[in-house]
Amino acid sequence: MIKKKIIIKGQKVHDVGYRLFLLDEAESRLIPFLSVKNIRAVMQEVEVLAGGEEDRVERFIEFVKTNFPDDAEMDSVSVDDYEGDIRTIESFSRSFSISQLSKIARTGIAMLKLQSNMNNVQNNMSNVQSNMNDVQSSMNENLKEFRKETGENFQLLHSDNLKLQEIMVKHDIETKELFGVINREISGIKERLVHLESAGA
Repeated sequence: MIKKKIIIKGQKVHDVGYRLFLLDEAESRLIPFLSVKNIRAVMQEVEVLAGGEEDRVERFIEFVKTNFPDDAEMDSVSVDDYEGDIRTIESFSRSFSISQLSKIARTGIAMLKLQSNMNNVQNNMSNVQSNMNDVQSSMNENLKEFRKETGENFQLLHSDNLKLQEIMVKHDIETKELFGVINREISGIKERLVHLESAGA
């Protein structure tokens, strides 16, 4: 049996499914001991510990050097002998499954919080819309009142205009009658003057 430590480096080797990718391949190659974890460093790293029959482990290493998940950006792979303990692939698989379920649970909780926040936003928007409807209703009432008052004012103005026209017509008639009386009196005076002049001659 041999044990190897494999370090995968790249611009993007975290959160691309690398651990599941390597677990599937190790299981298919019957690697009995496996551990895979992400290492936080200046450049992203994935540390792989593999142990088993020399031929199987060497073929697994060749796979790791030439294959990677679709979204990964792998730059280099280094391989060294390893002397420490390596968990069984079954133990790693259980641990990995638990970590993934935990991640799913955290994501689900975050989504529920987001949904709650979105519901609050939606409720606030409904309140704003209700307030806007109230404002619009008030504006409509004010507009109706304004139209009513304006109509009444126009009716009063029209009525006053008619009364003024009646007064002016009546005044015109009275003025014409007065001028008629004056003209008649002037004509009478002229006649008397002519008569007096004729008599004096």
